[in-house]
Order: sequence, then structure tokens, then C-alpha cells
Amino acid sequence: MAALVWLGQILSGIMFGSLLGSFSGFYGEPSFNAVPLILSILFGWIPAVIALIAMRLGLEFAVATVRTAQHTKRIAEATEARGA
Repeated sequence: MAALVWLGQILSGIMFGSLLGSFSGFYGEPSFNAVPLILSILFGWIPAVIALIAMRLGLEFAVATVRTAQHTKRIAEATEARGA
């Protein structure tokens, strides 16, 4: 998943570089601007890592919620068995 997010960032960098190059066509010869591509290759992994961390936190939260519910059920059953 993180690799797909990074690949998406790189493809966005290519499209944005083409867009910037076509804008320069109004003033001269249209070309490709490589700066967005280079920046997306160098820094495109950051949103991918943030997405990976967010998914991990979500899964950990779900597991903790289920375990809390299980332990609460055990405590309630033990309390009822004691008659309190």
C-alpha cells in the first residue's frame, strides 16, 4: 500500500512537471519541468509512511478495543459468579 502511494506521488510529479512545461509553452518552446518529479521521488515517501503509520494505529486501536471488551466481559462474569 505504501509503495502504491509513493508511486502515485511520482506519477503526480510527472503530470505536474508536464503541466508546468506546457505553461512555459506560452512564452517559448514547451518542455518538461523536472523539479516536481525530483521532489516527488525524494520526498514522496513521506505521505506513504504517514499512511502506513495511520493504518497501523487504526489496527492497533481496533485490537485494543476488542481485547478491552473481552476482559470487561470476563470481569463481569466473575463478578456475577461471586454473587456480588
